[in-house]
Amino acid sequence: MEAGAEKTWQVSGAATNSGSRHQIVEAEHFAKPCVIRRPIEPADPADFWREVSIQSLAADHQLAPRIMEIEASIQTIVLQRATPTRLDVSPASHTLRMLHSLPKVAPRLDIEHAFDFWFSQIEPSRVPWNQASNRDRAASARVLFDQHQLDQVLCHGDPVPENFMRLEGRYVLIDWEYACLAPFWWDIAIYSCESSYTETERATLITHYLAALASPWGSSSSSGSAAVAATQMQTLAKFISVYQDLREVWSLATAQRAISY
Repeated sequence: MEAGAEKTWQVSGAATNSGSRHQIVEAEHFAKPCVIRRPIEPADPADFWREVSIQSLAADHQLAPRIMEIEASIQTIVLQRATPTRLDVSPASHTLRMLHSLPKVAPRLDIEHAFDFWFSQIEPSRVPWNQASNRDRAASARVLFDQHQLDQVLCHGDPVPENFMRLEGRYVLIDWEYACLAPFWWDIAIYSCESSYTETERATLITHYLAALASPWGSSSSSGSAAVAATQMQTLAKFISVYQDLREVWSLATAQRAISY
């Protein structure tokens, strides 16, 4: 929206916090339900426009709410209002597979730098391990990511269950600020970890994902195809371990401050 222009939305609900950086307000945009997403702390303009661009691409493929309006000066966007939902394994894996079929338009996730950055933000009295251990974890994570360069896709980067929504009969994802290029295992690891999946549920998730891999825009088999190989389960376990370590330092770093990476 241009500076000085009249707003085209009307607030209809209370504000809520979404994560550590945004406030969400329910509203109406030309009588259509929407949400207004405002940053608590503005991001770098380049990061803001990158997120807008990636979400717009995903919306074009019906994988994200459509951006209805942008007020760039305050980094506020008006989005179609989606409904919170709870996914079964099959639609979750299929939605991720559809996302991973999109063009690779995001920056590459530098996992080693992520460990270094977040560890540097933690108060010395609260560090979960020492600096040498953090360097080892970061280097190990980089090796794992490098080993799976051929699996690199456009990842959401934060596909926690709360970021999956229902909109007009389909599943969509919100909050695209962590979108990145990374092995597809990264999104699967985050989702299965944050869903508290058991070993059996993780195997089912991989089976459905790989079934959708053969036909990315079709429907995957509800019963799965072949049994998941032990090596695939080991790979997922390694990515989950990296995510759990990074989540721990991220949580400690952001517990009392609003920082974005």
